[in-house]
Amino acid sequence: LLDRYMSSSHFQFQARYNAWANARICEAIEGLTEDQFRANTGVVFRSIQGTLNHILLADKLWMGRFEGTTDSDEYLGIQKFWQTPGAGYSNTASSSCIYETYITDKKELIREVLAQSARILEHICSLPDDFDSTLL
Repeated sequence: LLDRYMSSSHFQFQARYNAWANARICEAIEGLTEDQFRANTGVVFRSIQGTLNHILLADKLWMGRFEGTTDSDEYLGIQKFWQTPGAGYSNTASSSCIYETYITDKKELIREVLAQSARILEHICSLPDDFDSTLL
């Protein structure tokens, strides 16, 4: 069970790992051609582009929960990706995926993923040691 007052160092570790992992993913993606970035690879979100958008949207949802802004227009707009039946999930024959429509420019998407990771890390590192972890 999650201790109600779990040390913030646990969450800082997770936020640092998230930022590290996202940076590694983005670094690898920078070397891809546009065709490779957009190609249907048979993965759940159809392409690397769809998968990276999914990562960004999930991080944005978490940040909305951290900041208590789950009633904001941005947060509610992002939820559509999870509320649309079958949203994002494709099969290898699918020609598109809703996640591929969020940010279509590779460089912009990479910048946004890295910036969102930094926002999460900054927020989590600002929490006091005795914060109420049930708020997350």
